[in-house]
Amino acid sequence: MHLGKLGEQIVLKSQKAFERIQFLKEKSEYADRSIYYAKKQSRDKQARTHYKKIKTDILSGTFIRDIMKDNLGSE
Repeated sequence: MHLGKLGEQIVLKSQKAFERIQFLKEKSEYADRSIYYAKKQSRDKQARTHYKKIKTDILSGTFIRDIMKDNLGSE
């Protein structure tokens, strides 16, 4: 697993891909909590702050349901 950029996600979509996942102990490494927990907390705080800034813009946009309501109301 790899910690990607904020907002970036990697998803396995097929059963075949999921079945090919392997844990390779010889390539694994210990993640020190004292280092990585602080990084996780920092990323989480950054993501929440960013979301709060853009939330109003997101909620004031046009949604598919609004377009559908307009089309249904005009019949």
